Amino acid sequence: PYQLANISRENEDFYLTNKTKNRNLILKYKVGNQMHFKSPLDNWLTERYALFYDVDTQINLYEIHHLPWTLNLASIKFLEVNYPEFSNLFENGPVKTFYSKGVQSLVWKNPV
Repeated sequence: PYQLANISRENEDFYLTNKTKNRNLILKYKVGNQMHFKSPLDNWLTERYALFYDVDTQINLYEIHHLPWTLNLASIKFLEVNYPEFSNLFENGPVKTFYSKGVQSLVWKNPV
């Protein structure tokens, strides 16, 4: 779920803190070469055209439109994750890692 958090990035270090939910993430990574071919799995993992944001007792749906992500391979130098409800997902670290400079997006709320 999308939630508010304090996020900062310095070069190839990424920090996220959500004091309300007592969650944090520290990631130190190395950006590799640009990927010129994305597998169907790579596309499925990285291309999202909707987001869900829960507020109190409702879930809001937002539609997203953007060009496909340009991806680089990436390697993790250090990872510390404190998200108790997802702890079993991070036991062995991620299997695939990518980096992107980002894309401009158009986002609007879907009146569900």
